[in-house]
Amino acid sequence: MSWYDTFSRFYDASLENLYRDSRTTAIGHLGLAPGSTVFDLACGTGQNFDLLREAVGPDGRVVGIDLSEGMLGVARERIARGGWDNVEVRHGDVADADLSGADAMFCALGFSTFPDWEGVLDKVCAALPGGAVLGIFDVRCERWNPQTTMVALMAQADLYRPLAEGLEARTTGYAHHWIPGSPWVFGGRLFVATGRVR
Repeated sequence: MSWYDTFSRFYDASLENLYRDSRTTAIGHLGLAPGSTVFDLACGTGQNFDLLREAVGPDGRVVGIDLSEGMLGVARERIARGGWDNVEVRHGDVADADLSGADAMFCALGFSTFPDWEGVLDKVCAALPGGAVLGIFDVRCERWNPQTTMVALMAQADLYRPLAEGLEARTTGYAHHWIPGSPWVFGGRLFVATGRVR
């Protein structure tokens, strides 16, 4: 995690505005109900927090989990600035996270970086209650371009993973949406995939 601790120092300045509209679109596809509890896996600096908080309302909860203390330090500052009493962060591996009480799980740009993404997805599906919503927002490279290599190096990500197919195989009510954005900017096509735990 030492790279992400370092990355946290300029992560927001580099990426927050770039992905803002896409995150908004992706979270809109989750269909979160007011008052629900959503876990933000690999939450990083908390760029999803205000959007998720808006979706679940003042009676809902947002719980961010990340392995990088550097990222979580920035996320805690974001929570403090917002004065959000219904948002919290937890340090830990998402594969071993306690997801009890969750109505939904969202992961933005995380599954492409997990060393064992299929194992993490299996554990998440096993830990969430039946009917909980899973949402993955990420990048899928269908045709290489120079930005694909840049994103892979900066994020330590594999943009060729069949993440959407993996989610589809493990859930019901599966849906997939491509999100507007140039592969020459993002290294591949942006998408959000959602499903419910069986």
